Amino acid sequence: MGIKRRHWAWTAAPLALALLAATGCTSTSDTPAEPSGTPSASGAPSTSAARVCAKPAAGPANAPAGAVTVDPAVVGDLAAKTKSSPPNTTFWLRPGKHTLEPDRYAQIIPKDGDSYLGAPGAVLDGRKTNQYAFGGAARNVTIRYLTVQGFVAPQDEGVVNHESADGWVIEHATIQNNSGAGLMAGTRQQVRASCLRGNGQYGMNAYKAGAPLTGLVVEGNEIAANNTDDWERRKPGCGCTGGVKFWAVNGADVRGNWVHDNHGTGLWADTDNNDFLIENNVLEANDGAALIYETSYNAVVRNNTVLRNN
Repeated sequence: MGIKRRHWAWTAAPLALALLAATGCTSTSDTPAEPSGTPSASGAPSTSAARVCAKPAAGPANAPAGAVTVDPAVVGDLAAKTKSSPPNTTFWLRPGKHTLEPDRYAQIIPKDGDSYLGAPGAVLDGRKTNQYAFGGAARNVTIRYLTVQGFVAPQDEGVVNHESADGWVIEHATIQNNSGAGLMAGTRQQVRASCLRGNGQYGMNAYKAGAPLTGLVVEGNEIAANNTDDWERRKPGCGCTGGVKFWAVNGADVRGNWVHDNHGTGLWADTDNNDFLIENNVLEANDGAALIYETSYNAVVRNNTVLRNN
């Protein structure tokens, strides 16, 4: 399920590969379309398995053995209990709306190996006040079954894994209606079966300052209606929008995702990316190109359905 090294399967430098839909026009509706691809002879998907936003998977209804229970009625309870607990702690968030202290920089700072599990209906809400949900440099943090919304990260910054720490696993999560990027990425990060929708700039910004980002897996996600703040209009020519932006990523598997109705490019690998496998995705009804692989190297692009983009 991880990264498989591929060498010289396809090279695209310094030119960009932009895959545009061959039929129809861009949908201007904010209502996401149902996946509607027609399978090709090569077996490209006709529908996406990644319909995860409408019916997200439910988390555990009861606290797992040994987990620390987090109370939504106590403001800042998750941040405080994370701070006071040792590494490798599992936190179970009760149903309800969890909040942080009303300071723009209030956030959860995990320790190595911490896990965060949301019960059915558990939401972490920034209330349009907090910039970041999860930050810090802790490795191997897991977030599952949790909705994260209402945070106001600045341009090019992210709400979840703000510092692009390594080894994070994001599964069955909903990251929606935030400013900036819903999610940043670190080395060996896995993002699976999650809903990244309606974020102000990107669903995910795969970039790590000062170091190459390696071994990224993006699988089975619904990535929809991002760039609600219309950054290309606010900063013409910025090239800073789309469903997912990859920058200087060395090794990524991007497969089985439904990338649709983003206000810009669907998937954009922009500069010094290497060794990508992009397969079995449905890329449709994005306002820009379905896929741009720009000034980057060594990609396998196969068995994707591309419809009604641009």
